[in-house]
Amino acid sequence: MKGNARGAIAVALPLAFLLIFFFLPLALSVKNSMYNTHADFIGLSTYAEVISDPHFLDTFRYTLEVSAFSTILAVAAAVVISMAIRGTFAGKKLSLFLFQMNASIPHLSVAAMMLFLLLPSGFMSSLAYQLGLIDTYAAFPTIVGGTSGSGVIMSFAWKFAPFIGLSVLSVLQSATPEYEQQAATLGMGPWARFRHIVLPMISPAIISSSIICFAFAFGSYEVPLLLGLNDTLAIESYNLFRSIYGMEHLDRAYVLSNIITMVTLALTIVYFWFAIPKGKGRRTD
Repeated sequence: MKGNARGAIAVALPLAFLLIFFFLPLALSVKNSMYNTHADFIGLSTYAEVISDPHFLDTFRYTLEVSAFSTILAVAAAVVISMAIRGTFAGKKLSLFLFQMNASIPHLSVAAMMLFLLLPSGFMSSLAYQLGLIDTYAAFPTIVGGTSGSGVIMSFAWKFAPFIGLSVLSVLQSATPEYEQQAATLGMGPWARFRHIVLPMISPAIISSSIICFAFAFGSYEVPLLLGLNDTLAIESYNLFRSIYGMEHLDRAYVLSNIITMVTLALTIVYFWFAIPKGKGRRTD
């Protein structure tokens, strides 16, 4: 009984946490999105209005692009760096430390670093000017504060790469060397080994960690606000909540917030599909 009671408590505590701090606020948010400021029930009309709005579609597309490109760039960097430092060599501990160090830096601090580095008056523009690569500081490319979102993407990718890379590196150092050595003795080249042996083995780690990074970027507020010119869904929702005319648009703000939640919930389901080991079935003998 003690073991059963301990197991029940272990399940009840996180379940209660989710119910109180996630599902209850989500239910209230969905409820509030179905009423206007006069407490009149309007159902899903605001959802239809928001989804059919061209401005929403542009904002949604921009949010998707920033999240997707930053995750893809982080995956590419994580795989390349993990492949480079997986072996045994002098200075490996230092390399691992430098690779992991960025994971402990807050996203807001990384965004501030991007500002100092990439603003037209920042370090990189000053360096380019001193080297004679540009005639004026204003000639430096607009990386942060532009409509492309390149600064946001670079900031997220810089932050996500160690998180994805550590997952990939743990797989590379555990199982792949033996299989690669066997394949090499059979005459398989480096690219073929990576494609047919390494990539299938690290794919689950890449997919599960990438889903987390994508979901974080999709719902992020502070980094796109500092480094981008266009608004993401999170910024749009926050601005509606904080607007002096916010009471007139609360239903719309709730709808945007709920759309972000629905997308991240869908990604959470996909994450657990890849992260939880699948059952092999029970033996009947």
